[in-house]
Amino acid sequence: EELLFTFKLREPFKYSHIPFYALLGVFCGFVSVYFTKVFQATDRFFQNNIKSRIGKWLSGSVFLGISIWFFPPLFGEGYESIKALSEFQLPKLFGYSPLSDVHFPWFSLVFFLAIILLKPLATAATIFSGGNGGTFAPSLFAGAFTGSFLAVLLQWLLNIQVPVANFALVGMAGVLCGVFLSPLTAIFLIAEITGGY
Repeated sequence: EELLFTFKLREPFKYSHIPFYALLGVFCGFVSVYFTKVFQATDRFFQNNIKSRIGKWLSGSVFLGISIWFFPPLFGEGYESIKALSEFQLPKLFGYSPLSDVHFPWFSLVFFLAIILLKPLATAATIFSGGNGGTFAPSLFAGAFTGSFLAVLLQWLLNIQVPVANFALVGMAGVLCGVFLSPLTAIFLIAEITGGY
């Protein structure tokens, strides 16, 4: 009976950021295509190369175990990671990863990009090795990291101060829209999550 997650917008929408939201929309389009293609390719890999049920289970488990050890946000549906992104609490994202001790200026960007690239693989490996799941929550997760990645990149590379939480929200809508080909559903879902338009 609880809400899965809610967002409290800390920064208002600014019209001056519209070009950057448009850039995020294009980036989300590429991430959506990547998500879909990788998901389908992983399905084909499991069907064509691993015939036994135990082989599928073992290969999926080993891949997921190693991925989650280095990138803890990949574990589960990702709602806790989305909440941490909305508050930009990076220590919550790194968790007990051996990478949490790595410190260099661009590390969070590399970490975010790795998660964006690995999430479709982790989702597909879970499903096609015999686990339960779908693509709805993972697409929201990938979108939140996509928006956060672009916001942090704009801040560090061009010194443009854009709201990370707002970009995470719009990224969620963008990737969900691209993966499911449902723009209105994505828009209304994000409006519901935030309690307004």
